[in-house]
Amino acid sequence: VSFDKCAFENLYCGVYVNWVTDPAKAPVISITNSTYTDTTYGYSVDEVTNGAVVGGVETTFENNTGDVTEAETWQDAVAATVISGDVAKAYSSWENAYNAADENGIIILQKNITGPVTIDKAVTIVGNGNTITAESGDAITVTAAGVTLSDVNATAQGGHALVVYSAYDNANNSYTPVNGDIAVNGGIYVAENASMQGEGAIRIFASGTVTVKDTTTTGGIHVFNPASYEISGNNVSFDGYNQKGVGILV
Repeated sequence: VSFDKCAFENLYCGVYVNWVTDPAKAPVISITNSTYTDTTYGYSVDEVTNGAVVGGVETTFENNTGDVTEAETWQDAVAATVISGDVAKAYSSWENAYNAADENGIIILQKNITGPVTIDKAVTIVGNGNTITAESGDAITVTAAGVTLSDVNATAQGGHALVVYSAYDNANNSYTPVNGDIAVNGGIYVAENASMQGEGAIRIFASGTVTVKDTTTTGGIHVFNPASYEISGNNVSFDGYNQKGVGILV
């Protein structure tokens, strides 16, 4: 679709493109040699409606005149993107993104998330500088094997920043481990409650290979009965008054 030598006046945007869910059907837009008057954006491509392809519309914007911003952006409205193959799709909430992700999919956080959150399928979560925060309880609970947390930040005001198990027996205060591997690569994990720091900002019950590396934690890193493990490059500290605890427990 080409727009050449057009005049756009008194508009929010000159050209609006609806969301695209199939990149193979994405339009190609060209806006050239056009003039803008009292118009905010030259064009807007909807990349925030749940399931919209990010970057799927090819747009050319050349030799246009007027006091106009070329494109409306949607970063502030997108909570997370989900990667499938080489296609990224946007979602307006963590819940929508997580539900849309397939097993072994990749979810990239685009803003801070209010937790707690539960991860019950094998996915990779990329923190992208954002934080999952829970006012009570554990910030992140993982109940499935094959989960990777990459540069995820998590803060729990009353519980663990991250806890991994497949089931919990409240009567006996016992945990059933997930049957497989867990990887935590980078990120900041904070247990704000001083009594929880000693129990571990990160607390993992898993029967496979457990990796915890290059994290910064306020509270210990506790890994229980893994088949094998790599725990390296972590910065562990405690911030509670007269707080003591085990930094790394395996």
